Amino acid sequence: MYYVVKRYNIADIIEIFLDETLTIKVSSFTFYRDLYKNYKESDKMEKVTVFLGGTCADSTWREELIPQLEEHVEVFNPQLPEGAWNEEAQKVEDYHRETDDICLYVITPEGEGFYSFVEVTDDSNKRPERTILCVLESANGKTFEKHVKKCALKTMSLVAKNGVKVFDSLEDVAAYLNQLQFGDEPRTK
Repeated sequence: MYYVVKRYNIADIIEIFLDETLTIKVSSFTFYRDLYKNYKESDKMEKVTVFLGGTCADSTWREELIPQLEEHVEVFNPQLPEGAWNEEAQKVEDYHRETDDICLYVITPEGEGFYSFVEVTDDSNKRPERTILCVLESANGKTFEKHVKKCALKTMSLVAKNGVKVFDSLEDVAAYLNQLQFGDEPRTK
């Protein structure tokens, strides 16, 4: 069975392709279901880009997370060896923070400052659908001091109200990122 598709738009053609037994004839070209299937599979090969913001210092959360991610999740790791940070590195980080599909902030007790709290709060207002926060209560034998833990919990609550996805484990973050496909709305399930 085949159809002549002179008056169909692309959405109609795609619906017809979904019928597994159907061949479509357009002018002198015949398109088979497999062609559509191959197109869709190549579409899934696009990368989901993720900015890895959050605690730096001597934190190892990035080294723990990256191996858990599937091939289609491409990360930008701004963490550099001590003394290597410069103005050019800041420009590259700013570029990724603005353009990557997802801005992930992982905050751990290893952090020595509060700038990550500021960044994630800023992004929760500017681009909540692209922002993820993960707060790890302990990391490499360290735990938050009482006042910092209170700040972390308040930040988690505040950004969640803005629509940010909030996690408390790297495994959950990896599972969420791995289920995303290029072109998905980041908050899909």
